[in-house]
Amino acid sequence: MKLLSKVGNLVDAVSYRNTVKVAPVVRHPNGAIHPAFTGRQFAGLSGPCTFQMTVGGVKDLVEIRERLNQQFRIISVGGVSTVDHVVQLRSAGADVVQVCTSAMFDPLLAWKVRFHLSRFETPVSVQPTQELLEPRDLIERESRDYAIAAFAEIQRRYPTRPIAYSVFVDKWNNWIIERPPVVAGRPHRMPARTFEQWMREFSR
Repeated sequence: MKLLSKVGNLVDAVSYRNTVKVAPVVRHPNGAIHPAFTGRQFAGLSGPCTFQMTVGGVKDLVEIRERLNQQFRIISVGGVSTVDHVVQLRSAGADVVQVCTSAMFDPLLAWKVRFHLSRFETPVSVQPTQELLEPRDLIERESRDYAIAAFAEIQRRYPTRPIAYSVFVDKWNNWIIERPPVVAGRPHRMPARTFEQWMREFSR
């Protein structure tokens, strides 16, 4: 909490976490206990047995992010080995789920996750309630795609503080109006507005 209060607005993402610090030991037949690794007391515990800790940590990060009103993304890693694990972490609030060792044992795991998400996850959509100005060129079409993605992401991250669709329309229309007129055959000096820029805009 203290660390994120200082750096949460300076980083793009927070990764939680790959291994857990443990002190593994070996018990000999005579009852004596010795460190499992010669010359080293601590080691990293990883694998499916740590998955529930990962879920709990992601939920804590989501709560901290909302409490501090920050925008960093959450990369969850640790014990992920099935499609259900990915779904659980996404539901807990993870923006990205990283799989490490499990992909070596199940090379099709990424394909299975993608297949599941494409079939069973309902995408967040925006239902028009007022006129939305249409993009006039490729840059504006890209900017609109980023705006919709950012709007949906904020709704997912902060379900208790959703943004009204009217806010989306107002901010998009104002950006279109303020953008210089498009002149055919001339280079455009104003680039597309990125996903990150829209995230900041909608969070104001």
